[in-house]
Amino acid sequence: MTAYDAAFAAADRYTRAIAAGPAAAEAAARNALMRCRDALGVLLERLTDLGYPGGGAEHPSRLNTVPGLGAPLSIDAVAKLRATLPVEPPRVLELFWEIVGGIDLCDARERAHVLFFVKRSLRPDTPESLIDPLVIEAPTEAWLERAIDALAAAPEDEAELPIAPDAFAKDNLGSDGPVTLAMNDDWMPLLEGEFAWAGRLRPRLSPASPDLLTYLRASVLECGGFPGLFGTAEFEDLRRLLTAGLPPF
Repeated sequence: MTAYDAAFAAADRYTRAIAAGPAAAEAAARNALMRCRDALGVLLERLTDLGYPGGGAEHPSRLNTVPGLGAPLSIDAVAKLRATLPVEPPRVLELFWEIVGGIDLCDARERAHVLFFVKRSLRPDTPESLIDPLVIEAPTEAWLERAIDALAAAPEDEAELPIAPDAFAKDNLGSDGPVTLAMNDDWMPLLEGEFAWAGRLRPRLSPASPDLLTYLRASVLECGGFPGLFGTAEFEDLRRLLTAGLPPF
């Protein structure tokens, strides 16, 4: 079975678990996110070995060795977040907070992540080229304030949670607004707002409008953490190194 086949099979198991009911969906989401956490750990260790500047300065690693991963929340902390937000978040996002915490490969202030690729001739140095490093924000106090403001400003049936900067903001090139998460589905909430696949090619593992877990799957297992570089010849060798043998989820 190829890596693509394994990833598609994992996605199919998740979809079938959702159809089987909430208990099966919960178990499947937990399993998928634990494997996602493991894949992220391997990916970030590989990037660290390459001298990647990482990101997530405000989200120290759970292991204090790999930058980029946020600390997972306790069940009580997730419950407190749920009670604080004016609209209940999708259950899969709550599990992401509990199991992964947050992921941040961006260093927008200094653009160090951009220079990493430019200096290694792994990114075409053109204005339209974006790195789009993987970011799903951890629920910090600053994030919570923004989330509450965004939810309060929207009608309940149009509520969306900000979960990441858009691709331009990640590279410190301005922004049209955040990437958001729809609030109308517990297990497959869609990425909305200013989300778009920024690379030359859309990942095979994802439709144009992915749900949260599909986005993570494609961004990690197929794009090596950098969807904006997907489809560029300069990135291909590194992409294969970064994604080799990652556990499918």
